Amino acid sequence: MKNGYWELNLMDGKNPTHTGGFLTAYDQREFSPEEVAARESGQNAMDAGKKVSGVTQLVFQKLIAKGRNKSRFLDLIKANELLEPRVEVFSNGERNKHFATSVQKFLNADEVHALLIRDFNTCGLGGDWQKYDKGDHFARLVCALNLDDKADNDASSGGSFGLGKTTYAKSSDINTVIYHSVFAPDQRSNNVSRRLMVSGVYPKHILDGQTYGGFAYFGASLDNQDHVAAPFEDKEAKNFWDEVADIFQSDISRSEEQTGTDILIIMDSIDLKKLKRAVEDYYFPALISNELSVRFIDEKNDTDHPTVNSREDLDQFVKLYKKVKGKDNISEETLRVGPFNKRHNKNIGRYAFEAAEPDEAKSQRNNCVAIMRGTGMVINYIKTGGDQYEPAVGVYFADQDIHKYLQTAENAAHSEWSEHSARLRQKFPDDGGKIVSHVNNVIKK
Repeated sequence: MKNGYWELNLMDGKNPTHTGGFLTAYDQREFSPEEVAARESGQNAMDAGKKVSGVTQLVFQKLIAKGRNKSRFLDLIKANELLEPRVEVFSNGERNKHFATSVQKFLNADEVHALLIRDFNTCGLGGDWQKYDKGDHFARLVCALNLDDKADNDASSGGSFGLGKTTYAKSSDINTVIYHSVFAPDQRSNNVSRRLMVSGVYPKHILDGQTYGGFAYFGASLDNQDHVAAPFEDKEAKNFWDEVADIFQSDISRSEEQTGTDILIIMDSIDLKKLKRAVEDYYFPALISNELSVRFIDEKNDTDHPTVNSREDLDQFVKLYKKVKGKDNISEETLRVGPFNKRHNKNIGRYAFEAAEPDEAKSQRNNCVAIMRGTGMVINYIKTGGDQYEPAVGVYFADQDIHKYLQTAENAAHSEWSEHSARLRQKFPDDGGKIVSHVNNVIKK
């Protein structure tokens, strides 16, 4: 394997870039770190698994390297060389003191912990790593920000802003992530089938008279281009990942046939139990329909799975979802299931709502409607009504006729559909706002 090299962007020329926008652009709204990680990871995996046979698989695994292995890890990614000279510089900034403390802990502690997010039966991160067309998955995830054309021609895709990737950096106390992926080789990938790169998102800073924007990439030195880091590829990428596996004393190998992506979040801040609950809350549609399979592996190598059906505060939403996906219309004293009326000659979708059961009535999801548009994920639980009314819960499932409007109307956190969205006005100036406004109104009513 070639010696690795850290490339850091310099603040110079016109339109200099720095990490301030990257770290603040994605407003996670009311979601916890675990909810954000669950939503983004599930969305990315399901998008990547659409054209691959088999159930999309997602694995969250906690890893620890101690003592000598921790030192090996620092040497592997040349962490001391990059970060030691910068700790004092980072600490001089008032907003960066906590970050500087985390970096110091990473360098000096006896152990390093990490969260590994893996997907299987997915396409992996192929394409040209230096270009940003639709099929250049590695470049778009690892090397770029704000590419908001991901889903222009695919209304069933989860994301479209290109900001969700900040989830991974923000889930690391030192904003550092390793990306490893296996994919089918083709001409656009220059016939390579495996890549690995380390990405750091650090504060803007000045060192030795140079102003750095904070974006950093660790990879192989690019031939004939000084100071440019390229991804490790094929054998070099495999050797690097095998060494990571040995350092963390875990079998995380990936064969050439196991296309997909591994994302290692260094010094993660994610609680695995809360993450499991978040996966159940927001991905129960995909889980119960067998579109998505999820495993959780803790530091002791104990394995757990989502237990949607045993969640007493969630089971009523699951039952209503099954009813809304059916064709029966129901009108009973405590239960209503049926379609909304068409609007602008478009099918709006189906609803199911019911008097809340005791567990749901006592939960924060009382008087909420779970809204979704066919991606396998609950977009959000929207609060409706009020405490003056009898407790109730509901589910809304959008018809395919309006998926493109709702997707365009979503904010970056995919937490709401706004009829005032600028993107919606640009793309569907005639009827987009009217349709989305109608959807929001009928949900509230």
